[in-house]
Amino acid sequence: MRGGAPVEISIAVPMRNDSASWGGGYTELMYDLGEGWVSVGNSGHDGPMVVGGDIITTYSRDILLDAGSESDYDIRFKLRHRAYDGTLLINGSRDLSGQHFGVLLSAVS
Repeated sequence: MRGGAPVEISIAVPMRNDSASWGGGYTELMYDLGEGWVSVGNSGHDGPMVVGGDIITTYSRDILLDAGSESDYDIRFKLRHRAYDGTLLINGSRDLSGQHFGVLLSAVS
């Protein structure tokens, strides 16, 4: 990334919950500037967290991070998901097609 430039992050995570009972999950975004992973926070009970199944949704967020350094720098991202009732499918059972569908993480400086 260019030094001094903030990082604008847009995430879109397609999820499916096929449970007949309480199920689903949440998503957490993390980043690393070379000193270890830092959590931006998690979605909480959002997206497919429902009672009853067959829910398909996309969790999406836009986040602006301060510049990692005044000099040019590298940054890595990681998405973590936690399932409840073993029913959360990421990019699964949604009949996705095309290169712009599925989990998408883009960073622009």
